[in-house]
Amino acid sequence: MSHNKIPVQAAAGTPDAALPTRHDDKLASGDVLVIGILMVSAFTVLLNEMLLGVALPTLISDLGITPTTGQWLTTGYLLTLAILIPATGFLLRRFNLRTVFIGSLSLFTLGTAIAAAAPGFGVLFTGRIIQAVGTAALVPLLMTTTMRLVPPQRRGRTMALVTGLTAVAPAVGPVVSGIVISQLSWRWLFILVLPVVLAALALGAAKLRNITSPEQVRLDVLSLVLSAIGLGALVYGLSTIGESASGHAPVPPYIPIVIGLLALAVFVRRQTVLQRSDNAFLDMRISAPARSPCRCWSCSSSRWSASAPRWSCPWSSPTSPA
Repeated sequence: MSHNKIPVQAAAGTPDAALPTRHDDKLASGDVLVIGILMVSAFTVLLNEMLLGVALPTLISDLGITPTTGQWLTTGYLLTLAILIPATGFLLRRFNLRTVFIGSLSLFTLGTAIAAAAPGFGVLFTGRIIQAVGTAALVPLLMTTTMRLVPPQRRGRTMALVTGLTAVAPAVGPVVSGIVISQLSWRWLFILVLPVVLAALALGAAKLRNITSPEQVRLDVLSLVLSAIGLGALVYGLSTIGESASGHAPVPPYIPIVIGLLALAVFVRRQTVLQRSDNAFLDMRISAPARSPCRCWSCSSSRWSASAPRWSCPWSSPTSPA
């Protein structure tokens, strides 16, 4: 006697009906392209961040500058990032995806071209600062876009891949720099990056679509100033510890470190006041009350949870109602 297999369909409202299907676990091809373009762009700018560390002795010799002056090519880059990254949450809310991506990568490309053609230290330093301005928004843009597009069932794996990529790029930078410097001029550290970012920029301009709607948000200038002073002074103080040991630091490192910590304390206090009216420059809350949107950095910086399913962020966990 044969046994016929009878498909069983879950009734609406039963637990089985809420289970995700295999189709729900898939990313649309357009979404894969968006995330891929952002990953390549983020990898390239993060790789560039560590390229000059190994090349500093060559640059010092070729440009005829002191080691202290040459160190500013990396210190200035990091200071710019420290000042601008806290403002990326405002940018991601105020402008749409295409605008932020094209603007950021265009600035990075311009800085790279200036650095590649720099006749001396001043122009090279200017190019590095412009590169840093373009870099600041790309990694937050990658994180928040991934959180928007990836289904909850795949979000953990995808975020692990994105996080691993951003961690590997700075580690690979010195290796790539050493290989290039051993065979070519230091200018090739920038020349070799240009085709990659130009291709990413062209592909992004042609294929990226807007998945966000700009919000009429107000920039809290005092919070921006406090974060710039706090993070900038802290990074500067930490970066001059080595110079202080050899007696070449212009000021004792503890002075900017203390100033930075005090400014950050005032910054945090101001955010706790502003977030009561949901106008915080950077949401400092770690967790949210039951049944409220997620308050993690990625979600709060772009306010994506207003249009996404509740509790779809992997860092949030729902609290069952009483």
